[in-house]
Amino acid sequence: MMGENVLDSQSSPNPVIEGVILSTFFFFMAFTSGVIFGNASISPTNIQPPLYFILTINLGCCLLTLLSGLLIGIPSTAFLIYNGYIVGAKVKSALITLGLGEVVMRLFPHLFTEIIAIVLSASVGTTVAIGFVKKREVNRNWLVLVAVLAIVMTTFSSFIEVYITSKAVVLSEVIK
Repeated sequence: MMGENVLDSQSSPNPVIEGVILSTFFFFMAFTSGVIFGNASISPTNIQPPLYFILTINLGCCLLTLLSGLLIGIPSTAFLIYNGYIVGAKVKSALITLGLGEVVMRLFPHLFTEIIAIVLSASVGTTVAIGFVKKREVNRNWLVLVAVLAIVMTTFSSFIEVYITSKAVVLSEVIK
């Protein structure tokens, strides 16, 4: 009996890992579509909203995505695809408008952590959907761990956006 469980766990990957991989795939496919087909305008500004504003919006989106994942992953996957497309379109527009150096200074410090947070929060719903479709048990402890990591990454990203990216914008203005 014990040997069967070991074989089952080796032959079928953890649904949480599958959920993270599938969510990452969805995000980057949508991001690529946004870069290729997207048409978004940007208006560069040096006005930085306060931390509580950024944190409230980012955590609100993260928590809504996490909770909507309980609806078999459909709303969280839709949010993930929409977000990926918009981020891709905005990055394309920023590259055209500002150039590579400016985009790296303004976006890169927090975009990486924010994308991880978005993918992690949506992967909870994707994992629930995988477990439902494949009729497999999903380890709740893993889901809670991924949810906590998403919240931590969202919080970390908000701090980076306010305290590091804003300094990079000022620095890029000085360099000009």
